[in-house]
Amino acid sequence: MSIQSKFKQKLQKLVFIQVKKEALEELFKTKLIYKEDIFIPLEASYITEEIIKTYEFDSIPLHKIIKSMFLVLGLDEDFKYNNIYKTLIIRNNNAINYIKSEIASYVKNEDYEEAYVLLKGLIAVEEEEENIEKAICIAEVLRVKQRDFAVEELKLIEYLKSINDYGFPYFYEALIYKDEEKYEMALLSIEECIKKEGSNKKEAVELKKIIKDALDYEEGKSLVYDNPSKALEYLLPMIDTYEDNAMLFYHIAVAYRLIGSYEKAIYYLNQSRNIDDNILEVVNEMGLNHAHIEDYKNAISYFKKGFEVSQGIEFCTNLIMCYLKIGDKKEANNYFKKAKEIDPKDEVLIEIEKSMK
Repeated sequence: MSIQSKFKQKLQKLVFIQVKKEALEELFKTKLIYKEDIFIPLEASYITEEIIKTYEFDSIPLHKIIKSMFLVLGLDEDFKYNNIYKTLIIRNNNAINYIKSEIASYVKNEDYEEAYVLLKGLIAVEEEEENIEKAICIAEVLRVKQRDFAVEELKLIEYLKSINDYGFPYFYEALIYKDEEKYEMALLSIEECIKKEGSNKKEAVELKKIIKDALDYEEGKSLVYDNPSKALEYLLPMIDTYEDNAMLFYHIAVAYRLIGSYEKAIYYLNQSRNIDDNILEVVNEMGLNHAHIEDYKNAISYFKKGFEVSQGIEFCTNLIMCYLKIGDKKEANNYFKKAKEIDPKDEVLIEIEKSMK
């Protein structure tokens, strides 16, 4: 569910009560230029618990109405009565302080989504940097759990950039781009942050290193098949940074296999398996490297393991090749039949069939 859909659902849970203009003026102790009656929001749960018992809508506490107005402002910036709600809130001396205390309470109880909605409502009334910064921080917490919140956070970031030219919004922009693996954009953002904040900002400098390492890792991976030696220049220094990343060791192993260093490839594949022994690509690579050093017995055991799990055509064709190498035509034909059932148009299988004939 998108964030906007979720906000729409929240808005639908509010109950709107039609109130005479004069009654609203009396309630807020202010005069309004509007002539028609106005619908004021109230949380449905409060009506269920309190109002329905007495049927006395005049007994609704003012702070409940104010909170609901902030909720509407936060949930739908185009709502029909928003300008009226803003006017009423601004003319109430206690409204801002009250809603800030409510936000603090929600944050304390880790109800970040409710705190975020109220903060958006507060920003609609009080466009201060501090409020926007707090909203960005809460959106960041929510984004970690719900990726869709990145859209909300980026809107706030752009808004804050338009108000003040400083590093804070660029730091959070870099975090978002890093998590989305848009590393070049993340690097531009964090460099802008450091430039505006000063290079001694510890968190920004640390984040820049993380992003730079991620860029080097991606560059190394992209070079594995085209230039394996160059790929190793990028990937090997990453071991200390990504020591628990099984796929890093896998990519290093592939690069070593492609330059003919099969023993080194097997060493790094074992490192990968020590972290995660369920990666099929690693199992296949183990088989390929053992086949290259003519250790067909071990190669077959790895390819069989991979085929049992995946029933994949690549494992099947590799098994056919290994059995042909050791002269076991019976098993080669057995896996040839299985491969035909899986994908008779596989290019490798077609080449194998030609050689077998």
